Amino acid sequence: MPSHKKHPIALAFQNPTASTSSKSTQAARRTMELRWRQQHSQSDFYPFSSQISTDPPKTLSLSIRQKQCGEQDGTGTGAVVWNAAHVLSVYLTKRFRGGENDIFVGKRIVDLGTGTGLTGLVACALGASEVTFTDIGPVLDLTRENIASNLPNLLCSRQPVTSVVEYWWGSDTLPKSSFDIVLVADCILPKLYPMEPLVAAISYLLAPTGVCFVSYEHRVWFEFDPPTRFQQLCAENNLLVRVIGDSELDEVYIGEDITVWEVTKKTVS
Repeated sequence: MPSHKKHPIALAFQNPTASTSSKSTQAARRTMELRWRQQHSQSDFYPFSSQISTDPPKTLSLSIRQKQCGEQDGTGTGAVVWNAAHVLSVYLTKRFRGGENDIFVGKRIVDLGTGTGLTGLVACALGASEVTFTDIGPVLDLTRENIASNLPNLLCSRQPVTSVVEYWWGSDTLPKSSFDIVLVADCILPKLYPMEPLVAAISYLLAPTGVCFVSYEHRVWFEFDPPTRFQQLCAENNLLVRVIGDSELDEVYIGEDITVWEVTKKTVS
């Protein structure tokens, strides 16, 4: 029978083997983490801010409208900014280096399960030539609203082409192998959504030399371990998975229960 594991943040405070100094450091980090995670979770507008390494540096600022009653009014779970989406969005800004050879500049990007549109808007700000925001149902109206209110204010060197599309994971309604970057922010929720169509969508949409960034917040699921199952499904679809290390993530916007993966296609010899 699976064990009932405590939340990583709770464990950090209860580890009897840790030194006093280590406990103090861990406690300070958890306090900081809890602060940013809870600060705007119930706000009507979620302020996102992150510095981009341009010359000179600039700050990306977005105001993302949320709907707290999304699960009651039919908008769904994507009507708020989830913690893993914030972590992924900040990580994307850290990956930005600028110039024509940058990973984002001039690229075609698709945001799966976009919800509020946060990660897709970050991609717009980082120089993408085209960003496709995808989800299903009424939440797409919220996506469009956030694009309309934020896109004109982005400090983009070029204005990207944006589209909002209803897309069911695993379907062929979008062109195959046509996206340089696929973004997946906190869409692994086996209680609500099967993972097989999601991985199939990543495999179908990703260009041969493209990269997919996935963020995942660990949640209890007793039937199987979601991260292990995700990596198994990726292997079955000839996808390679690399865990993004903590040293590559932002020192503030990070969580012991949040993982970011980099997914690429296996090279065909």
